[in-house]
Amino acid sequence: MSHDRPLDDLLPELAGVGPISGMEQGPIVHPSVLQVELEGGYEWLYAIWKQPSAEQVLGEFRKLLKVTQMVAACDVEAPRRNFTNARLALFEVPNRDVSKALAHLTFAPVPFSAEEYVGRMLILAEEATSAGWQIPGKPASVWSAPVLTPAAELKQIMEVLDLSLTEQFAENKWGLQPGQPSKTMAEQIRYHFGVEIEPTFEGLKTIGLLLLDHRSNGLRWVPSGVFLAICDFIGVVIQNSKGWEVGWATPAKVGNFPAPPSLQVKAPGETFVLPIASLLVEWAVMPHLSSAPTMLSESLEDALRNR
Repeated sequence: MSHDRPLDDLLPELAGVGPISGMEQGPIVHPSVLQVELEGGYEWLYAIWKQPSAEQVLGEFRKLLKVTQMVAACDVEAPRRNFTNARLALFEVPNRDVSKALAHLTFAPVPFSAEEYVGRMLILAEEATSAGWQIPGKPASVWSAPVLTPAAELKQIMEVLDLSLTEQFAENKWGLQPGQPSKTMAEQIRYHFGVEIEPTFEGLKTIGLLLLDHRSNGLRWVPSGVFLAICDFIGVVIQNSKGWEVGWATPAKVGNFPAPPSLQVKAPGETFVLPIASLLVEWAVMPHLSSAPTMLSESLEDALRNR
């Protein structure tokens, strides 16, 4: 088990947390995330110290969940770990509205095993004390959301694609060679699927259909090399299809984290920043409850239209 870094730097809405002097209490949604090693992989473990409101679940907790996924998706230097689920320990019994809010994020209650949680509870107790909270010896309830992975053949292709892109990003950080990751991804798609990818909205739609998971019952797995290549490709699509000038923002680190990529877009009469990593996490990673998921190309068109 490893104690991951606090996410204050990337989540200003929860800033000011961490070790708190005296008995002052930190926020009930704890902004540190544990990476727990399991027999078959890893999980993210979150904690909420007392009864939250449904608004806090869909606000603060969802933001924390999203930032965790964005950090994982953007960090090509991190060791590849097989995350199987995200788990949440609640230390007060949730009411019906909170349970519905968690279900909206595809979390479902799971049994608590005292033996399984010995190590986790020791760390959570330390975290709670440092944040000014007293917690019982076990959570009132535990909730879990799965990390969805594709079928074995597609997963193997994704891992091969991720490896080639990761090697490329090791030599040139995202944004230093605009369009090159897109070219590599298109070449790999041609090789593995026999499909030509053009720098158009239709090409983006095809990439989404081939590589992304459209199931709606959990977090969706996208390896970081592929994620960053799609961010790059979106810049290429905007430039080629719209004829707008696009600048690739070369991300520096934010504290201990890789900063999420963004695109600076110069449209007629307006220049704006498109937070492409944040948008792509929403479109391709975070749970969605729509029975008919929006295509990646349609999501981009909506984002450009409603900027």
